[in-house]
Amino acid sequence: MSGHSKWHQIKRKKEVTDAKRAQLFTRLAAQIKQAAAGGSDPATNAPLADAIARARRANMPQTNIDRLIGNASEGRESVVYEAFGPAGIALLITAQTDNSRRTVAELRAILKDHNGQLATPHSVTWKFKQRSGIFTPLYPLHPAPEAQRQLEALLAALTNHPDIEQVFTDVVE
Repeated sequence: MSGHSKWHQIKRKKEVTDAKRAQLFTRLAAQIKQAAAGGSDPATNAPLADAIARARRANMPQTNIDRLIGNASEGRESVVYEAFGPAGIALLITAQTDNSRRTVAELRAILKDHNGQLATPHSVTWKFKQRSGIFTPLYPLHPAPEAQRQLEALLAALTNHPDIEQVFTDVVE
């Protein structure tokens, strides 16, 4: 009669439900952290309020939610990446990240997929003038229509990345 103990049956069911719950909590924690980057007050930050509501529906403890919101802003650094896009278009990419190595690796992959590459420091910044966090091109370009389409696809991919805040180009809009 080995394996017919009631405790073993309960234990197996509990292991399965706990594993599913852990996966759900991990996903919800990532959503809360990402939403909390925009502000820690759910009254003024709608994505954070939605993420908290989803976590409460999944019975995530309030202490976990509070800890995630408190830790969201800690350890994040502001970085500016320089890159060249399709047809040599200069790009300045500003980001807030908690892991710059991960962000730069993901950024390299996105740029490679769209005919771009990361640049060495100060190889792009000289093409821009900075005023209160906004970069404006000193020497604007007028790219060919094909390069413009590739640039739009690259910009769409970059803006979908959760760490990237803004992307500045030297293209005339």
